[in-house]
Amino acid sequence: MKKELLCLCFAALTVCPLFSEEGLRLTFSPDRYSKSDRLPEGWELKGKLFTSKPVYEIVYDKELKTNVLRVTADRGSGAILYDITGVLQKYPIMRWKWRVDQLPKGGDGRNPDADDQAVAIYVGVGRVSTNSVSYRWDAETPKQTRGNVKYGAGMVKVDWITLRNKEDKVGVWHVDQVNAAEDLKRICGGTLPDRDVALSICSNSQYTKSKIAAEVAYIEFLPLKDGKDGK
Repeated sequence: MKKELLCLCFAALTVCPLFSEEGLRLTFSPDRYSKSDRLPEGWELKGKLFTSKPVYEIVYDKELKTNVLRVTADRGSGAILYDITGVLQKYPIMRWKWRVDQLPKGGDGRNPDADDQAVAIYVGVGRVSTNSVSYRWDAETPKQTRGNVKYGAGMVKVDWITLRNKEDKVGVWHVDQVNAAEDLKRICGGTLPDRDVALSICSNSQYTKSKIAAEVAYIEFLPLKDGKDGK
């Protein structure tokens, strides 16, 4: 998936996350949505040249009885990014709730010509030269499939894993959890970066020339519990 222009190549953001003993939760509120930028405040949009960008909206979900982020794209590709520098040192566990309403037809991470996802959560480091981990909701790719890709003469590196696919019913909320700190350390030579670290929400449907729709209710960062990744 050729995401050279959207895989964590970000300018410094000005949002300062609020820490607590319980963790850090990022939610989506219409009160913190920029109508001019059409983005949640504090998030930065990155797209791909000559390709349409996804649309990001804050909508009210009747099932959850709260506002969520809705992402739609028509043959599009893009990501929104949020600065989480310093967060993983204190809260290594990342947990999020997401839902897919429409998958890219035939999307398969094993095929570069069909490498589209309805939604993927990235954690990565870097500005020009970037290194990131991607947790993906694919269509055809088997769950727990892993892959490594490089773009831009090796300047952009992505280590990805398929967590969900078409076997998971559309329109149903799911919660997933990973040790994002350990995953990022693994691809960064065993050291957790302390600068230029970003979280991103990506969607891609340009290769399959299809439409996608997905929602994210929240993304939160939590401390280890008794030294484990307990859910």
